[in-house]
Amino acid sequence: MKAKTGFAENEKGDPVGTITLTWDALANDDIDYYEIAFANDTTHQFMQQKHGTVQDTVFVDTVAVDVNQKYIYYKVRAELMLLYCGIGSVVCIGLVLLDLGKCSMIALVCNYLFEAIMFPTIFTLALQGLGNLTKSASSLLMMTPIGGCFFLLMGYVADQTNLVLPFMIPFIGYFVVLLFASELTRKHKQGEE
Repeated sequence: MKAKTGFAENEKGDPVGTITLTWDALANDDIDYYEIAFANDTTHQFMQQKHGTVQDTVFVDTVAVDVNQKYIYYKVRAELMLLYCGIGSVVCIGLVLLDLGKCSMIALVCNYLFEAIMFPTIFTLALQGLGNLTKSASSLLMMTPIGGCFFLLMGYVADQTNLVLPFMIPFIGYFVVLLFASELTRKHKQGEE
């Protein structure tokens, strides 16, 4: 990420400092937005930027000229989103496995909401930093769910047992995603220290 500073005027005509952040677009064009977080010190808790989410790879922030901070720190994160979606999917499929009637049915539908955000995020994070191997890795990553072998296995397990037990297969997959997101989040926190 790169930062450029400057000066401008706000809507009231008061002078303000500007900070323009730019970063490289991710390999996946399915990312709808980036979350921007900031802190006044690297030891402080990073807070979600009040402007919300950014859909471009450029973000301009304004700060008061008389602010008493020498530095302001920013970061763009996807790991936390994957972690939250992983937790949501594991909980939802866990509720399906408990066979709670309508509650399990609602949990199954809610899982699709987490999954819709999770897949493009996994795709982007898994391909990060692969260089020349990005195309090969992305084709393998795409063929994993599209190949459909797990759907066939779920059908076979359903034929042999009941309609609930096959959901153990995606539960294991979502749990692996949760571990992946936990590890990325842990590495990111270590990188900040």
